[in-house]
Amino acid sequence: MIKLQYFQLNAKNGIAEVLINRAKQRNAFNTEMWINFSEIMSSISADSTAKVVIITGTGNTFASGADINQLKELTDKEKHLRYLDYVDRAIESIIRCPQPVIAKINGWAVGAGCELAIACDLRICNKEAKFGIPAAKLGISLNHSLVQKVIDLVGVGAAKELLLIGEPVSAQRAYAMGLVNQVVPAPDLEKASQDMARKIAGNAPLALIGIKKAINRLSEHHELADYTDLEQLERNTFESEDFIEGVNAYMERRKPVWKGK
Repeated sequence: MIKLQYFQLNAKNGIAEVLINRAKQRNAFNTEMWINFSEIMSSISADSTAKVVIITGTGNTFASGADINQLKELTDKEKHLRYLDYVDRAIESIIRCPQPVIAKINGWAVGAGCELAIACDLRICNKEAKFGIPAAKLGISLNHSLVQKVIDLVGVGAAKELLLIGEPVSAQRAYAMGLVNQVVPAPDLEKASQDMARKIAGNAPLALIGIKKAINRLSEHHELADYTDLEQLERNTFESEDFIEGVNAYMERRKPVWKGK
């Protein structure tokens, strides 16, 4: 068993489970956590005994996204570019992991926490789970690769519902739009996720690796396209007054007053 400050890794019978363990902050990710998460996933990727991976959180939260207090510091261009790179690496560590990855969603999965779940290959949740990407409420334009992942998973209409409205959706709605593969009662989540993991682990390892790689490769979009303008839009939002207003309004539990700049 590997135990870090905010994570715990348990491996048994070919199943590696990563537990996000920052319960007092509802498993919100700070910079150190993004870095450590990438390192953990890299170690699992190199472990030939691991056949399948489960990612879950402590308490009643899968992950509540980025640490909102740290987000306030990201108006500095160099800082926010470095931070976004850490987040991107963490997300990519799931996608590039050769083993299938299951998100066991035991509660709220919002913001970057929802992005973590979307990056996984399969998602199973309890009936109390909630999903949301409130970027628009914080004055942030999303990375184009994340938007594409949401579209691929739920379709254009549901993607616009999630991203433009920005309100959390229930487990039932998430299942209906294709965001999750299975919804079970809370007491059954552990057993259901283990059953799913065991079924996958019982399949041929090379076949699993090849199938995941083929699906990911075939679902990539416009590999040679120039996304410079979209990346600039994302950077601009982190440098905007509306970003600061969005974060402050969120922390003060009030409606933001947008300036459009």
